[in-house]
Amino acid sequence: MELLSTPKQLMAYCRNATRPLGIVPTMGSIHQGHIELVKQAQSECDTVIVTLFINPLQFGEEKDFDSYPRSINEDSEVLSSYGVDALYFPETSLIYPDGFSTSINVYGPALPMEGLTRPGHFDGVATIVAKLLINSGPDNAYFGRKDGQQLAVIKRMVKDLEIPTNIREIDTVREADGLAYSSRNNLLNSNQRLAAPILYESLSAGKMAFEGGERNPLVITGVAFEILEAAKRKGLLFTIDYLEMVDLMSMMPWSSGDAMLAGAIRLGDIRIIDNVILVENNIDGISREE
Repeated sequence: MELLSTPKQLMAYCRNATRPLGIVPTMGSIHQGHIELVKQAQSECDTVIVTLFINPLQFGEEKDFDSYPRSINEDSEVLSSYGVDALYFPETSLIYPDGFSTSINVYGPALPMEGLTRPGHFDGVATIVAKLLINSGPDNAYFGRKDGQQLAVIKRMVKDLEIPTNIREIDTVREADGLAYSSRNNLLNSNQRLAAPILYESLSAGKMAFEGGERNPLVITGVAFEILEAAKRKGLLFTIDYLEMVDLMSMMPWSSGDAMLAGAIRLGDIRIIDNVILVENNIDGISREE
């Protein structure tokens, strides 16, 4: 596995790479969700690059940035064992050098939910993803559906700016109890880890209501809220940030077509986000969340 640490090295490598070229952007602390992205990229591309950059622009609080898990040596070993062709891990000073004064402002799908809870977060996401795509020029870039709103923002940005990269999305990868793999899971203590799957349980209950024919968003979100509130009454300690049913593409309140039921809870200082996809007219019964 080739190690790339500067934008110039990345650009030179990509110019000479065998196509098609796939890129898997990450912030490190590699887990099974990342590995599934890598495997999908390898099945579709001749060359696969994983990027590892903890992007300060997308963190609202300095303590959140400081506490984010970092494990570059372990990550490099894992990615090498899975046959990744190159790992790009630049220093922050090379991505945002002195005098850096340009960023991408995103609206539309970036405004509700995470956009309200974490102002400026998606501007930071869009800026780093655009820089990575511009510097590497990949045929495909791979993202997980676990961060469903982020995925919608990136797809909108790539379309609006006419960046010639296909955005490939991969189903959420979950642990045995339903908790979506996330780098932040490593920060949970034992009690928080036991409570964390309740978000997915609540979203799944809302999904079952939708698949049973319910189409009123207030009823569907109400079903999910009741699961959360019942868990709190039983002693689970968490707070609810939001739980909303939105259009899958625009992230605006749902009225028709495919939807996303998304939520966020706080376990102490740690936020857990998750979502399930609600497919309209899913007459074959096949879920996109398997």
